[in-house]
Amino acid sequence: MQKQFSFSEDKMKKLKDYLFKVENIIKNTGKGWKEDYYMKRIEAEFRRAEHLLYVSLKYTKTADVIRNVLDRWRSTIEMCIERLLMRAKRTKKIKVIPTAPLAMAELIPTIYKDKIVKEILELYYFFRRLKSLEQMRVCEFRKHVALLVIDGKKEINIDIPKLYEWNQKIAIFLEYVKEKV
Repeated sequence: MQKQFSFSEDKMKKLKDYLFKVENIIKNTGKGWKEDYYMKRIEAEFRRAEHLLYVSLKYTKTADVIRNVLDRWRSTIEMCIERLLMRAKRTKKIKVIPTAPLAMAELIPTIYKDKIVKEILELYYFFRRLKSLEQMRVCEFRKHVALLVIDGKKEINIDIPKLYEWNQKIAIFLEYVKEKV
């Protein structure tokens, strides 16, 4: 036998008022809770990367922390790309969002043609290739810690100033995504 729940009139009125307020908040913001949730996830991932950069790297000075920062940035950019494609689908610029991250990244330049998008996509493609490239640790546990990446005949030195520069670019891209969404 199921137990019957009964609410007093006062509790029912409070519940209806609460639901009415939530409904109005969602209508007035113009966004649903999902859009807000995705942006919060993106910002949280970016904050984790910044913490690794400004705190963990400061005290540990290891190439592993540099790799972790780059991985966090890669996932942040992937989430931003996904969010931009969700907006493009909502505005009927595209019909279907691809499931593969690389396919998503290849679709973005056809919709968003801004300079910052091109720069970030170049960075994103580099971050994706990074795991397959040869990497060497330079000055580990020292002030000038770096990760030397050998890309064919080209050597790329990823040091702290370059990380700060990339952090600025990604922060600008994050603001761009917030503005577009």
